[in-house]
Amino acid sequence: MIASCEVLEQLYKTVLLGATLESDSHDYVCHLTPAVSGQGGPSTTSAEWSDARGDQDRRQPSSVRLAPVPTAPVCWTTSSQRSSARETVLLQLTVIQVMLARVFSISMESRSKEKYRDVIKTLLQSAEVDSKLICMFQNSDKLLSHMAAKCLALLLYFQLREKIPLSDSWIAFCQKHLSEYPESDKAVYCLYTLTVVIKEILKDTSSQKTEIIKQLLTPLDTTFEVFCNSVLSQHFERCQDTSKITNGLMSFLGLLELLTASGVHLKPRFACQRAVFLKPSRMLGVLTWPVPAFVKRQLILLIKRCLLCKVGEDLCRGPVPAFSPPDHPADADTLALADAVLRAVDLGLLKKLSAHGKPSCFGGDKVQPRGERICVPDYVILRAVSLVLMKSLEIKFQNCTSANEMKAALRRFMSELLAFLRPHLPSLHGPCEWLPRVFIEQDDDMLEAAKASLGIYVKLTREHEAAEHLGPGETWDRHVHESGCNPHCIFLFFLKNVGFDSSVLLDFLISSETCFLEYFVRTFALF
Repeated sequence: MIASCEVLEQLYKTVLLGATLESDSHDYVCHLTPAVSGQGGPSTTSAEWSDARGDQDRRQPSSVRLAPVPTAPVCWTTSSQRSSARETVLLQLTVIQVMLARVFSISMESRSKEKYRDVIKTLLQSAEVDSKLICMFQNSDKLLSHMAAKCLALLLYFQLREKIPLSDSWIAFCQKHLSEYPESDKAVYCLYTLTVVIKEILKDTSSQKTEIIKQLLTPLDTTFEVFCNSVLSQHFERCQDTSKITNGLMSFLGLLELLTASGVHLKPRFACQRAVFLKPSRMLGVLTWPVPAFVKRQLILLIKRCLLCKVGEDLCRGPVPAFSPPDHPADADTLALADAVLRAVDLGLLKKLSAHGKPSCFGGDKVQPRGERICVPDYVILRAVSLVLMKSLEIKFQNCTSANEMKAALRRFMSELLAFLRPHLPSLHGPCEWLPRVFIEQDDDMLEAAKASLGIYVKLTREHEAAEHLGPGETWDRHVHESGCNPHCIFLFFLKNVGFDSSVLLDFLISSETCFLEYFVRTFALF
């Protein structure tokens, strides 16, 4: 059945304004149901069009009656007709998405919202719209398949909010194609729909997140574990279509961050929500693959957020429950991830990782008088690697009581880090200057790294004083200074980099985006 564009356009304008719909919900469903052929494209035959027109004219009330359509010759199957059918389906999907947005809105007038909710429920019950949208995934039209995936994801979220059983068609589709990855190229649609659904859940301010997440992940947890193993076991060198692996990895990492972030709302967590912590060595192994730098960047940033317990903070509205209270010893998952990072560095990870940037095409690179371009390092990689290693050391030391072991670990790992950074940071005035130089453009990360170095220093000093390993007058300042972790030096270099400007320091103190106040108080406690 092909809907009338005129009616759909009017319906779109009505819903966009948030006005109340007066007709029966079934009348609107007839216009919103996509007409899909066996290949996932819109049906466009004139016979269907004419039959649909006659049937609808007989049963629809006058308020939504379709305008008369001239009868087209049976042989007329031109590209303009196919284009018209495509535009109709896209408009249907757009109206559904706008209607769902109105249902999810907290500022929507209740009477209109209830009518929109009833229309969507009727659409789900009577039109098998989920199966039709899944069929559109096979369409070669990328816009159509993308709109279908987005629309299906929002309908799934609606089902979760309304405590309606999830679509069996979608669950079966995901279980099949995620399990068959990388042979199946439809897995990306499963990842995309899951990503959109979880983003909507995290943005929701309601108190039913736990039940919603459990309903969503219960049928897919085992399947996602199989998929995760397949992704991390790929042989990049043997694959002819490397773009397929790259796209799959980016979709996988994006979803993985959302799954990890959703774990804060569920105890105990599903295995898919702990994948980063359960398979840390295999995750870090991706950094040695010959994949584009942006894939490695996204993975390192994910690991950084996991170690800082800040996964998904920018996606949630309102306060986010913490994985663990501040200054609380790291849990087993975080400790396992930190240990895996240190093992990977011991095995030479930093020697295999490149942080060489590329010249910008928009004037961001430095051009010499002769026209030669100078490539600046990838500071995103430098900052993320530095903070990941510093935080991993701090977590390891929290769970270590041997002063000698900590001393050896500090020297070994910090020498690896400084060797990694030194080619990109010429003319350092001291081993501790690396931190302000690397993080000067990222305030929050700089203070997290400085706080980690402070924690390392305090832990080392206390353990050695307790064990009485130091002779009279000997301190740890020299050892931590040589390793680039002396908190006194780091603080002074930080003041130098901001020009000893009191107004800048005041901005840091009153900012809610960094932990500067905590760092400031703890640093001055050492003096």
